[in-house]
Amino acid sequence: MANVQKKQHTIRTHIHNEFNSGPDFESTNMFKAQEGPACNKTKSVTLSNTDECDIPPAKRRHLQGTLTKTLITEYQRLAWEALKENIKDKVKEADRSNLSAISRGLFKCNILRGRGLVANAIIRAQLRSPSSTPVYAALVCKIHRKLPIISKLIFKRLILLFRRTHQRNDKIRCLAIIKFISHLINKNMLRETVALQ
Repeated sequence: MANVQKKQHTIRTHIHNEFNSGPDFESTNMFKAQEGPACNKTKSVTLSNTDECDIPPAKRRHLQGTLTKTLITEYQRLAWEALKENIKDKVKEADRSNLSAISRGLFKCNILRGRGLVANAIIRAQLRSPSSTPVYAALVCKIHRKLPIISKLIFKRLILLFRRTHQRNDKIRCLAIIKFISHLINKNMLRETVALQ
């Protein structure tokens, strides 16, 4: 009896550690059953604070699969939120003096996965402070050298946003977007025909 309780305690601590320390899904197995004389047909796994909970192997595998799926989705959601906050913070810190450090920091993030986040962060930061438009245009230029996919996404979103603000007669935002587009044209990232259209 003491041997079974000891196994349950080790499995309980293993599950607790998996939930609290961030899972490594390829190398860990949450419910590693240890073969022994006390566990022939059913494996004893504790999922709650009860003392004993005997689960058949098929049901245990099913529970393991559902727990792993929920852990994976939760981990992806937390990773996405962390990426979002990291990109927002880096774009907010952009300045003339630290532009190269900010661009290096953005490239260390997974901005190819979060390219929409990068585009939204740059456009929103520029709309909040139109006086620092040259800084954001230079940041887009640095991103364009390494990853032109992201800069093209920024151009498309800028043009769509300009059309929406023009239809809504939002003069302040419309002028800020025109200023950003003109700086991108001056950096030879957009053609002059975009401004004429």
